[in-house]
Amino acid sequence: MDDIRACEVCGAGAFRPVLEQRDLLLDRREPVFRVVQCEWCGLLFTNPRPSEDEIGSYYPEEYYSHYHRDFSSTPAWVDGPSSWKGRVKGRLLERYYGHPPAAAAPRGPLERLLGGPLLGALHLYFRLSGRDPSLIPFVGEGKILDVGCGMGLALAAYRQRGWTPFGVEPSHAASRYAREVLGLAVRQGELLEAGFEAESFDVVLFRHSLEHVPSPSVELREAHRVLKPSGLLVVMVPNAAGWDARLFGRWWVAWDLPRHFYHFTPATLSALLGKTGFRVQRITYDPGPFTFFESAVYVSQYRYRMPAPPRRLLRLVFRPAAFVLALMGKSGVMTVFAGKA
Repeated sequence: MDDIRACEVCGAGAFRPVLEQRDLLLDRREPVFRVVQCEWCGLLFTNPRPSEDEIGSYYPEEYYSHYHRDFSSTPAWVDGPSSWKGRVKGRLLERYYGHPPAAAAPRGPLERLLGGPLLGALHLYFRLSGRDPSLIPFVGEGKILDVGCGMGLALAAYRQRGWTPFGVEPSHAASRYAREVLGLAVRQGELLEAGFEAESFDVVLFRHSLEHVPSPSVELREAHRVLKPSGLLVVMVPNAAGWDARLFGRWWVAWDLPRHFYHFTPATLSALLGKTGFRVQRITYDPGPFTFFESAVYVSQYRYRMPAPPRRLLRLVFRPAAFVLALMGKSGVMTVFAGKA
């Protein structure tokens, strides 16, 4: 285990314990991990945490195959004929996110309606329901780097939308799948090891990956180096200042100990971005109820030893609260958009 002596944001060495929890995702009773808070800047982080040699055991193969369980086959939607729903989403991305036009395809009556007069209403629905098909506007030539891209499924979706995708992923199995099965330009290893040229990307994306790295400031400085001067940095992470984190306490699903080394709030992530040469442009909050209903499952299963209610029911119950909290900036997931300072 590694014992952290200095805060990643401010360098202070005084921390106070906040909570303790075991690895709930893999249901391991030992060891128990601790989250501490810097007494100077408020950064929350796991301390002590698994060393470089130990952390691999907390990322079994099934961790990466959560959305597609077969490491040899291609999902049906990848590079296949677009459905009418996909074509409507493509129209939405073109109009509201600057994406290049998709190839023309036959259009039925419902598709013409949703892709025409009702497109604005559909866009509002996607945003308010947490089902927005892309939070990222098309920037420059559309060259995007996904740091910690996993199996590359998100990159495959970006490729379909007209982006030129690149990725970097530490997992051998996941990165190999992205390269050999999906045909993506994904390098195995860490961002610093990838050797990308300076100022070569229009967008650098950390999609639920920055909280996993040993030193986010090192990662962000490298992201700053490879990002074009007019490029966009997008960081999507759990929001430890959300009210769902307060409600569920140590059972909050997004602590995800010990895989999440850092637990950001809007204030601490903004401070870290400023320290590494970025200027925050805006922060959005996800109105989806995922962190609510998955935390409720943990409480039911592990605290009360009872069967968890159906996720579909929990999703329905928690959706209104998640929506209201997103409007207040207090939901469980946030996305920070930043440019070079």
